[in-house]
Amino acid sequence: MRRAPGPLAALAAAAIVIAFSTGHPLVLGALALGALLLFGAAPGRPSRLFLLGGAISGLSIAVINPFVSAEGDLILWSGPEVALIDLEVTLEEVLAGVAVGVRLFAVAVLVGAVLAHIDADRLQAQVARVAPRSALTCALAARLMPTLERDARAIVETARLRGVALADGRWPGRLRRAAPLALPLLGSSLERGLDVAEAMTARGYGSGPRTRVVEPRHTAAERAVLSRARGGHHLARPGGLLLLPDPRRGHRPGGRGRRGGHPGGAGRRGAGAAPVIAATARDLRFTHGGAASPALDGIDLDVMAGEVLVLEGPSGEGKTTLLRALCGLVPHFHGGRFSGRVEIGGHDTLTTDPARICRLAGLVFQDPEGQAVLGSVARDVAFGLECAGVPAGLIPGRVQEALAAAGAGHLHDRAIGTLSGGERQRVAIAGVLAPGPRVLLLDEPTSQLDDRAAAELMATLRALADGGTAVVITEHRSDRVRATADQVLTVRGGRLGGAEDPAEPEAPSPAGPAGPVRARLEDVTAGHPGRAVVRHARLALRAGEVTTLRGPNGSGKSTLLRVLAGLHPAAAGRVLLEGEDVTEVPAERRFPALGFVGQ
Repeated sequence: MRRAPGPLAALAAAAIVIAFSTGHPLVLGALALGALLLFGAAPGRPSRLFLLGGAISGLSIAVINPFVSAEGDLILWSGPEVALIDLEVTLEEVLAGVAVGVRLFAVAVLVGAVLAHIDADRLQAQVARVAPRSALTCALAARLMPTLERDARAIVETARLRGVALADGRWPGRLRRAAPLALPLLGSSLERGLDVAEAMTARGYGSGPRTRVVEPRHTAAERAVLSRARGGHHLARPGGLLLLPDPRRGHRPGGRGRRGGHPGGAGRRGAGAAPVIAATARDLRFTHGGAASPALDGIDLDVMAGEVLVLEGPSGEGKTTLLRALCGLVPHFHGGRFSGRVEIGGHDTLTTDPARICRLAGLVFQDPEGQAVLGSVARDVAFGLECAGVPAGLIPGRVQEALAAAGAGHLHDRAIGTLSGGERQRVAIAGVLAPGPRVLLLDEPTSQLDDRAAAELMATLRALADGGTAVVITEHRSDRVRATADQVLTVRGGRLGGAEDPAEPEAPSPAGPAGPVRARLEDVTAGHPGRAVVRHARLALRAGEVTTLRGPNGSGKSTLLRVLAGLHPAAAGRVLLEGEDVTEVPAERRFPALGFVGQ
């Protein structure tokens, strides 16, 4: 847990101000040295990207500046005349470039020290009270670096799994092998910044006041229909009116799905109730920038209040793009050609601020890592409630309710960075459920959930739909969602069609005789600091066999495989590969005998 803002953080912040107000090389050098000391004294393990980025940027400026500026008379080197380029290097130009480079390095390291010494989530919350727009910059700075650090770690791990020994040999060889890995990271930095901004917008940040409750607005027809929802009780929520069924009354399944829906679905609106359109799309067309064919090609769709709509279809056919269009992120965050009309609660998504639309239509991203905005579970789930202006006294209870509904109540006090993929997905779902959106959009919500968690999630979504929320789900695993659906549609080539019969799984070929043991784990214990995830695990993998690891989210499946691949250290036990003890052997030296595909 990071410490609250203290003297060291205040000292680092003051040093940043001094760095921008002076140009004296000696003062800047002293600041750079002090920045390194503050960075080294930071609690936990601060991001090294601040050091690396500051060093590379500062050195680049120091080298380039003498060739792009023209000052001073003491010439140190003179080259041939080239148009538009000054090839005379003066002492003054060198000193100025060094000063700017050192300043840039010092500021980068000091920013890393500030973020390491303070609670970034608390800082953002405090800034948001007085300057909401500045809080966006604060959040981007606080969340972008950990995101880039994860990207860098993933790139390095991928290289190691392919046999690239980054840590072997002398520094020139290390730098030569590491240089190609920096290009993908630098190229994705701007994209990652946009991803963080999109995640914040999808959670309702950036539009309107954050300190007052926005009263729900419903038409007379909507109020009449919602008031007749059976067994429901009203909860006034900033994004709309959410009706939850009385938990004391059991769920009563209805008849066949509406409008050609799946037979297992239920028509859940009360008898005689007039339909209420929660979201609509008319002649929706969208083509990504540079794409030859449209991602959405003439979509006409009505999503009804109280309905669970499932969108199926192969990957790359437009399901995710359609969800983003329904919450306004397309086209506002995704360049391309857009035509047609999309409305949520009477608001045109093309002319309404996307953050305001996202308060009415909550989206759960396909990648749960991209959804997190703050560093702890409780604060991240509370983020959408704060954006909606929910009174502070009501937020803790609403956070607990949302986490419980997503099956993540036990994760309340955890840090986002310590969660497994399935646990991250539960928290992402809770963060979108908490504000009670009128339309709930979920992109592959069960992809990283175990069977029990998936069943519990679908029961929660069914209950929300029974209370009047429109639920739209994209999912490849139709067996998990069809029984809950009121309507199933297929997306192919950017167009909507009726439900298709699920493909029958191919019968597995008969297993041959098991071969020798290729890999073995003996009494392996592994986990995170202070918390063991896997204890005394034993596993033998034989040639010719397919072994499946099953278990609930967070039970250690990924940790076990990472230990086998050499990406996670084993606290106890042995790892054997082809009979050889490789417990202390790095991942790159286990290649090509072992290959690993991450989650």
